[in-house]
Amino acid sequence: MTEQAARFGYINRSGKFAVQARFSDALDFSDGLAAVLTGSPRPVNQRDIAGSAIETRITDGPGTWKCIDVKGNVRIARCGVPLSRDELQKNFTLARDGFGRGFVNGLFFSIISSNKTIEEAVLAKEFGYMNKLGKFVWISPEAEKQLPRAWLRKNFVGQS
Repeated sequence: MTEQAARFGYINRSGKFAVQARFSDALDFSDGLAAVLTGSPRPVNQRDIAGSAIETRITDGPGTWKCIDVKGNVRIARCGVPLSRDELQKNFTLARDGFGRGFVNGLFFSIISSNKTIEEAVLAKEFGYMNKLGKFVWISPEAEKQLPRAWLRKNFVGQS
């Protein structure tokens, strides 16, 4: 039996593809951008123990989160990693809808892409706000202490 794989894209109001299904995961558009995951597709039939569909993400392995515009053009080659609904509910109980799931008022609150797994980055509190130019304008004090100076100079507006 071959396993089917899911690819994500975007359709317009008439049901035609506006952005072809070519991503491993994709979030809703907000502020004109959407975070998408490139890399290997995930299995279609991911289920929890009771047989219900569950929200999952590829946490390890190949793939990069990028931000695209409504035409599918990459605007930010390396976005921060969006937080899952579970991570948001557990770590940010007072957050409003949309927080950590895309751009809101020009900023994207996300896990900072580093060489850690998502779980390690969450435990280390490596979060930040990225602007639409792909630069972090604020990062958590914990992240600033742990990230290499070269990374900070390249990716953080507050460093020179």
